[in-house]
Amino acid sequence: MKKKKHWLSSENLIDEINNVSIEDLQNYASMEGHRMAESILVDDILPSQTEKEEQVELTNEIIDNNESVNIGVEGINDSFSEEKEIEIVKKPIKLAREKEVENSLYEAKNEEKKAQEASLQKLTMAMKSLIDENEKLLAYKLFFEENQVTIAENQNDLNEIQSVLEIAQQTIQALASKIKESTQIHQQKEEAWIHERRESQQYQAEQQEQLKKNNLEIDALKKSLLDQTSQLDQNDPQPRESTEEQHDLLAIISDLRKENVELQEEISEVLIFARRKANRTLEGAKIESERILRAAEARIETIQERAKQIVSELKEVRGNVDDLFDDLNDQINQLSDKKIFFEDVNNGI
Repeated sequence: MKKKKHWLSSENLIDEINNVSIEDLQNYASMEGHRMAESILVDDILPSQTEKEEQVELTNEIIDNNESVNIGVEGINDSFSEEKEIEIVKKPIKLAREKEVENSLYEAKNEEKKAQEASLQKLTMAMKSLIDENEKLLAYKLFFEENQVTIAENQNDLNEIQSVLEIAQQTIQALASKIKESTQIHQQKEEAWIHERRESQQYQAEQQEQLKKNNLEIDALKKSLLDQTSQLDQNDPQPRESTEEQHDLLAIISDLRKENVELQEEISEVLIFARRKANRTLEGAKIESERILRAAEARIETIQERAKQIVSELKEVRGNVDDLFDDLNDQINQLSDKKIFFEDVNNGI
């Protein structure tokens, strides 16, 4: 009696496999591959070297088993044959699934590579931008250091101006003291001149009084001389003696007249000397005062011009420094934005 075929016998399995088309296997492998790719990790899907070796051994065993089946299936244990036949059915499906997974992984790796290249390009552009910004910051730093030197120089100029202003203040005080002293000297000289003028006027008045007395005395002597001459002409017949007396009187009159002339000349000289002395004193004091005032005004004007120049330079430097700090602030903000960008890029990677 012929033995009844088991429903999982090798012949039935081979018939079932032959009835499955290539398209059905591909569709099943595609669906199974997508499902497996979504449910498991890539590292778990890829077969290891050990698994590949086991699969090769299993394939060789299946081939040997198929040959044994063709020679004599009935001599093989039924349970063992069923397991091998199941493996024969699963093997093409598994291989198709693994192929699909490998293709998916290949595409995923390509996408990852493209994403990495795009990120690398972004990083390269960002690094180039940072290099440019660094060069700008170095230029700003150099400019800032130069302005620091200018500020220090201007600070030295300010200190110098402060010293000059203090010296100028001291000079002005000294000039004011000197002008005050010169004014006091002028007043003293003027008072002395007034005193001398009074004395001169008094002396002149005395001399004028003496001159008047002399003139009166001369007139009296003239009258006396005339009277004596007239009397002598009438009473004394000796003209010789009267002539000698007249000569004496005339000599006295001449001396008095000389004295009057000398007194008048002396009075004139005293007046002229006093006037000249007063004029020289006033003119000298005036010239000295004007010279001191001109020197003080010139010194003050020079200091004011220097102070204005330094104030203008300080305003310009302060403006440059303000602009520099604004630019540095903008650069810091830009660097902060770039830092956020790099954080986003790193998170994306």
